[in-house]
Amino acid sequence: MCSFNYGLAHVQETPVNIQHLKDVENVTCAVPVDSCARVSNSNMSSIFVCNYGSTSIRTKCGNLVAPAEKVFSTCKLCDFYNYGYVEQTILDGTVTSTYTLALGGEFPNSA
Repeated sequence: MCSFNYGLAHVQETPVNIQHLKDVENVTCAVPVDSCARVSNSNMSSIFVCNYGSTSIRTKCGNLVAPAEKVFSTCKLCDFYNYGYVEQTILDGTVTSTYTLALGGEFPNSA
């Protein structure tokens, strides 16, 4: 869970990014196969959803709030940075998909 693979997010910006997901909770967040989508960004800190599966993923952005809050509360570096990821599954009709939600820098893998 706590990993630098997706870079560092500024701890004061992460709540702003989480609030954005709450503000657009009924909007669909989509991620194509084998890619990452930046679903929220503030001051060089981001929330990403990565799809390493074989089918595209679509979910309400509000479904991403709880996993983002989990990483935010668990993975902090000296009260300045957040970092890390959590893997989740979603059910879309009869298809179950796994995705990775990550807190990090401006781009995936930006340290």
